[in-house]
Amino acid sequence: MRPLRFFSFSQRVGKDITDLLTGSIIMYSRKENREIFLTCFFKTAAAIFFFFIKLQILLLYANFAAMENNRTTLLNSLHMMTHSAATAALWVLVFTLALLFSSCGGGNEFRINGEIENFGTGNLRLVFYSRDAVRSVTATAVDGKFMAISHSPRPTVVRFYNSPGKLIGSVIIENGQTVEVKFDAADPTAMTVSGNRESERLAQFLKENSQAIKNNDTPAINSAVEEIVEKNPKWMLSGMLMTDYYDSRPDPQKALAMIASMQPEVVRDMQLAPLRQQILPLALSVDSLSIPAITLFTQDDTLRTFSTSDNTNTLLMFTKAEHRESDSINDALTDLTSPESTRTIAIIDISADPDTAVWHKSIGGLSFTSPSLTHTWSLSPATITGIEPIPLSSYPWFILTDSTGTPLYSGPSISAVRNLIDD
Repeated sequence: MRPLRFFSFSQRVGKDITDLLTGSIIMYSRKENREIFLTCFFKTAAAIFFFFIKLQILLLYANFAAMENNRTTLLNSLHMMTHSAATAALWVLVFTLALLFSSCGGGNEFRINGEIENFGTGNLRLVFYSRDAVRSVTATAVDGKFMAISHSPRPTVVRFYNSPGKLIGSVIIENGQTVEVKFDAADPTAMTVSGNRESERLAQFLKENSQAIKNNDTPAINSAVEEIVEKNPKWMLSGMLMTDYYDSRPDPQKALAMIASMQPEVVRDMQLAPLRQQILPLALSVDSLSIPAITLFTQDDTLRTFSTSDNTNTLLMFTKAEHRESDSINDALTDLTSPESTRTIAIIDISADPDTAVWHKSIGGLSFTSPSLTHTWSLSPATITGIEPIPLSSYPWFILTDSTGTPLYSGPSISAVRNLIDD
């Protein structure tokens, strides 16, 4: 065979091998859309393989041209070149397989294959804890389907957010696992999952408490979480439900007791320590404190001092504009200021609005008015003298005192205040 013909033949064979490799991967990728990302990888590997083959062929062709009349030298050279090409090809194959196995996860990574109904095509942000630090991974959903590979040294909760930052769903996962999950962007309780037992339990919890979650029924949700934690303190799900679904404000002491009942690894892996630190101030016994008087800016922009000893009860309401228009709050205030009531109560609405302009605009159109109600404003409500020891964990927040200034209640529920007054 002449050198030129041999070179042409070898080049064609090499090209056929490359096409076969990349073509087979493309065919395989069509079996599962999530594997498309491998196509580019194998094309690159095949190209490297062909490059080595082509390089050896070029060197071989040069030797053919230089040694055409020396049969023995030519055969020895051919043998050496063939051995060199085979060695290079073997190393490329080993390198390719090593990259392939490392990229497919194994025991050091986890993988999530997902689908989101009513989502379409767009970016997702996956947030989770890895080595006690927050890790953020971006994935792209195409027609609602996505795939993500990452790692965490311990079991972790991965939360999925869309581009505007809305939570779509969550899974519990650990290294070495592949989780198949399906969410619905229009329904946060619709979830099917396989590949992790804790995530499957989460899907069952969402299904059984779907209506309560959609209605923001805090007592019902809390009751469901309490039942799970009490029966299963070793479950990772128990810790995840405490951070994501349980409202500790109505009874912070109970929330602390629930966290204390869990296994140490659950507290550690589900990041319950920050939650515990947040709850601790709320568990403070407020009846050991006293609020004899507070000084605030009133609606006419003058300073006024309010004494809790002037009335049977004093209700401090920490609200924002949207809270003052709430029907539940206004209905409760109507009952509290009813002429039939035998108690006298002073209601001080303390604005948590960002500035006085928003505050004045808000109180200008309120339907509920009463001589017992005074609208006030503070630059920083949580630092008002006399109130600093009482944490305000959210808005609205209510503090009810008796005539001695002793707090009878501190929490987010106006209904709890009404019940205390009625008793």
